[in-house]
Amino acid sequence: MDVDHADCNTQPKPTIAPDVPFDFSPDLKPETIEARKTLMEAIAEAEAREFLYMVCPTEWTLLHVTGYDEKGNSNRWHCPKCGKETTTPLERKYHPSPKTYVEFTQSGIKELPLKAQEIADDIKANYLFKTDRKTLRVYRYDEHGQVWIDDGHLYLQELLARILEHRNTESIFKNVLHCLKCITYEEFEPSKAVIATTNGLLNPEKRTLTPFTPNEFVVQQIPHKFAPEAKCPTILKMVTEIVGENQLTVLQESIGNIFLKGHPFHKITIFIGGGGNGKGQVLALITHLVGVENVSNVTLQALCSDKFERATCYRKMVNLGRDIPQSKISVTGNAKMMSGDDTMTMQNKYGQPFQATPDNLPKQFYSCNQLPPSDDDTDAWYRRQNLIAFNNHFVAGENAVPQIADKLAESETEMSGLLNWALEGTARLLKNKCFSANENIEENREKYVKNSNPAQAFIEANLVHEQDKYIPEKECWSKVGLWCAENGIASPRNKGAFTQELTKQIPQVIQTSARVEGKSTHVYMNVTYKQHDENQPTLYAVTTVTGVTTSLILSGKNEESKIKSISSPVTTVTPVTNSSALTLDDLKAVYWAEGQFGKKLCCVCGYERETSWTAETFKGEQKPLCEDCVQAYHKMRVEP
Repeated sequence: MDVDHADCNTQPKPTIAPDVPFDFSPDLKPETIEARKTLMEAIAEAEAREFLYMVCPTEWTLLHVTGYDEKGNSNRWHCPKCGKETTTPLERKYHPSPKTYVEFTQSGIKELPLKAQEIADDIKANYLFKTDRKTLRVYRYDEHGQVWIDDGHLYLQELLARILEHRNTESIFKNVLHCLKCITYEEFEPSKAVIATTNGLLNPEKRTLTPFTPNEFVVQQIPHKFAPEAKCPTILKMVTEIVGENQLTVLQESIGNIFLKGHPFHKITIFIGGGGNGKGQVLALITHLVGVENVSNVTLQALCSDKFERATCYRKMVNLGRDIPQSKISVTGNAKMMSGDDTMTMQNKYGQPFQATPDNLPKQFYSCNQLPPSDDDTDAWYRRQNLIAFNNHFVAGENAVPQIADKLAESETEMSGLLNWALEGTARLLKNKCFSANENIEENREKYVKNSNPAQAFIEANLVHEQDKYIPEKECWSKVGLWCAENGIASPRNKGAFTQELTKQIPQVIQTSARVEGKSTHVYMNVTYKQHDENQPTLYAVTTVTGVTTSLILSGKNEESKIKSISSPVTTVTPVTNSSALTLDDLKAVYWAEGQFGKKLCCVCGYERETSWTAETFKGEQKPLCEDCVQAYHKMRVEP
């Protein structure tokens, strides 16, 4: 029921301090005096800002906005103390005039006794403070940024230093802070309708801008203006080159999802790809867009296992976990809760546990070279995965500018345009009620397994148990490398790791020796290749009249006719047997051949890549090697 406060005229009058200069003790050092002068000038400048806000006339309490008109302006307020709502609140002008606790007499200045409760009451009457009953954090309204900041205890120290001068002590501060907390406790949640920009409060859904007001409990401010006509052509060109046109829409929606309160779509976004492919630059752009103070940096593993690390995510817009390790995630419950509709238990170190609602939890973004394996094989885990592949490779000085995201972020026009571009993704999500690349759970599972456990993915796709059948180990390992390269995923770290996964997936497999083409060969016994139908991709070796051999992936019928349509003449077309392919175990050394950069066929994966890397085999042969296989080689050498 609405309460009409229009007839209430019992507004308390704040105590006005006399306009006198501050009294400095002669014992203070000159640098201390200058520091205090600087502090007082900063506080005086802040106090010079005047604005109106709405209060409950019966309780003299700051009201919370609960309703809006069609233009996004607030038209209904709630009093957290008396619990009533109103459409006709009282306005109050913010103009702090605290007491000085001195009395001016004919004989001079007389210092008045200091009482903690009296000081706390006076500060509450002149400044805007709130204490969160859940976390015990003290918030104060920042007159400059015009948002709520949880550094109230630090700001109180500054106020007391200015008001009490040389009589300010640590014990007085602790007593005043205790009293101030007791009279400002509230249970409050951040505004669900607006976020702060540098020029007003933005409603991301309606894309409307309204004036700042402390009646909106906004704790997050993005460091850019909202300019509806702004564009970001340079940033979009860079992002398109990094992720490709086909993934631009899902990236736009992933960033747009940040500006929605809560977690209506239950997504965890993960950027996947090797080094030098732009993942870090896109994450840097996101950080610049929302502001570094609105970002936490907790890895996926720490989020799932460390309760104190989780607490750093409270009331952040985004959690960016860069280069998360490949260690297995045994328990995924916390990551799922943070991306869903559940209330989550958090705890600051040396603090009490508290409950965080979905509106107080950030959207999750992570980057990795290879997805960490997980013991969670449930639909709830896989349907949350929003995997974006970064397959392009960039080299500084050739096709990349170092720290380009930081340079682009210096343009306010570009960043305002990036905000508009992200809000287009927000609007599309709200319209479609889902992400554009809304893959089913089985597709997400297959993609996750491929990128987290390539050995398991290869085995599931290509191998099957068959008693007394065998596959040469070297041939199988070569096929693994080719299959991983074709699917754009990292290869298993070494053959031993693949063998371990093979015996786990197909327990009947044993390692033994067999005569293959008259030679004793190490083989996997009791396993064979699956028989794929004619529509499955088939790997062929293509040899031209010039003697150059490469490999092609062709699918469907009439592969030979498709190959013969290639401009260069073909002399042989045969399925790849990998009998002549090299593995990483065949390589004695790898080195960079200066002056030999160009497109070459990698001796391990068989793909044509730009490279200058050369491998030396144990037979003394020198073969070209692509950069992906170089990384795999070095990784194999350092890992047991």
